[in-house]
Amino acid sequence: MVFGPVYGYIYTIIGALGSAIFAYGMGRFIGSNLLEKIRGKWVGVCSGKIQEESFMTTLLMRLLYFPYDAVGYLAGVSRAKIIPFLAGTFIGILPGSATFVLLGGALGTALEGEVNPPVQLFEYEIPYKTFKIGLIILFSVVTFILSYSLSKFLKNQGTVLQVN
Repeated sequence: MVFGPVYGYIYTIIGALGSAIFAYGMGRFIGSNLLEKIRGKWVGVCSGKIQEESFMTTLLMRLLYFPYDAVGYLAGVSRAKIIPFLAGTFIGILPGSATFVLLGGALGTALEGEVNPPVQLFEYEIPYKTFKIGLIILFSVVTFILSYSLSKFLKNQGTVLQVN
């Protein structure tokens, strides 16, 4: 791993936020003419929701892994408020970024062949690499379940994008 898990995570978040700001700016620059050309029910609903509830809509789109740049372009074209958009982006990318940075680090460590003592779990000895990869997979599954549960909860509350 080039930067390690902590700096790798921080740099990933900074890069992702920079990318979101750039995509948002491009969307603002392109303007609503593009939105009129694309049209379609889904784009109209997303555009309306992101204008009305910038934070919550962006948060859900990030947690549900909508195409990253498309969310930024849509927010810019829709003239979403920048601070709620960035706050939703920041919070929404935290779990996925942690998962991918740690998974990448664990796989890199496993492929490099670092020697680490086995982990004692109850009466079982688990090889360190296996334990580390298992934790990353567990974290990924928990992140997915939390994202899915949150989207279901918010859908029941009526705050999620719904296309009729």
